Amino acid sequence: MLNRIHIHTKVEKTLDRMQAQDNAPKYAAQRAQTIIDRIIGGRCILEAGRFSQTRETRVKQVFKYNLGQGYRMVCIKEKDEFYILMIGTHDQCDRWLDSQAKKNPLTSPRPMRVYRVKPTPLDPVPLSSLHDPVPRDTAALQEISQHDLRQVFSGLVGH
Repeated sequence: MLNRIHIHTKVEKTLDRMQAQDNAPKYAAQRAQTIIDRIIGGRCILEAGRFSQTRETRVKQVFKYNLGQGYRMVCIKEKDEFYILMIGTHDQCDRWLDSQAKKNPLTSPRPMRVYRVKPTPLDPVPLSSLHDPVPRDTAALQEISQHDLRQVFSGLVGH
C-alpha cells in the first residue's frame, strides 16, 4: 500500500512540454498522466499501466512504464513511497539509468512535488476507527429449528 507519490519537478515540466507537442509525445504524456492519476487514486502500481518488456537491473526497485511510441517513465518504489524520476524517449531513459547505475537515485536531494495516495476500500481499517460492532439479527437465528439444521448439515451430523 502506497502512502505518497513523489514527482520530480523536471518530470512535470517535461509532461507539460510533451502535451504541447503533437502525435507521439502528446500521446505518451497523456498515458503518463493517466498512470499517475491511477496511482494517486489508489490503484496498485502493477495495474496502473503497462511496463517495459525488459527487466531493469541497473537500479534497484525500479519500475519502467512503457508509454508507447518509444517513450518511457522511470519510477522507483521504496517502502510505501513511489518516486517518478524520469520521463522521455527510450534512449533518454536508458542514458539516465546508465548515469544512475550502482547508485541510489533517492540519496541526492531532488526537488519533488508530493501527492498523497487515496486509500482504497481494500486497505485495512484501523481498529481505533471502528465504533460499535454491527448488531446481529438474533431473531433470524432463533427461527431455525434443530430439524432444519440436521437436514442441511446431514453430512456432518449422524442420523
